[in-house]
Amino acid sequence: QTCALPIYAYNKALAVDPSNDQAKVGVQAATNAQKDTIVAEKYGSGGAKFKAGDYDGAIADFLAVLKVNPNDPDTLFSLGASYQAKKDFDNAIKCYQQALAINPKSQQFKDALEQAYVKKAEPIIAAAVEKHKAKDYDGAIAGYTQALQITPNNAALWYNIASAEYAKQEYNRAKDAYLKALGLDPKGQVADWYLIGAIDENFNRVPEALGNYQKYLKEAPTGTYAAAAKERFAFLS
Repeated sequence: QTCALPIYAYNKALAVDPSNDQAKVGVQAATNAQKDTIVAEKYGSGGAKFKAGDYDGAIADFLAVLKVNPNDPDTLFSLGASYQAKKDFDNAIKCYQQALAINPKSQQFKDALEQAYVKKAEPIIAAAVEKHKAKDYDGAIAGYTQALQITPNNAALWYNIASAEYAKQEYNRAKDAYLKALGLDPKGQVADWYLIGAIDENFNRVPEALGNYQKYLKEAPTGTYAAAAKERFAFLS
């Protein structure tokens, strides 16, 4: 309202004299001030509503800010956080992606986007795990594969696929999945070298088995399978 009166006055002056440069500058300055006021008020109220758990109200306020300033990365981030709080991960991901496109160096935006992907995949993974436990291996593999489309760098999902393939006695497919898990997380998936070695030994691929047992023992000399790996290595040597 404070800015509306000057805008009205300047526009009235322009109606009388369209070449009035002072009025033109005044209109622009007052309009910018009005936008700044809207941004400050709506961003502040959006933050307050978010803290109070009124996520729909926060979303409405942040959208109002973006109508005035559509390329503000902080507002896009806050809007994404509001969507995520409602478990609307698709819209959250879109907002985080837009914020990152404007400010690609923000670690906060990167972490938020990654976490949104993880949260989106969680129910799919949980359902796949239940199928795995129920020995519905094909259903479990389908679920893990679907989750990988959301979180493609999740080594644990490749390990789960390998375990399901192994249970199906699809040993070569299991080996491929173990290798993919190792490629994504060499340290966290180090035990996979032993499991791959066991698969190779099962197919009488002795040199490969020895090499994989040796890799496991080098990386995890006191690991879970260390004793078994030493025993198999000694037997095959």
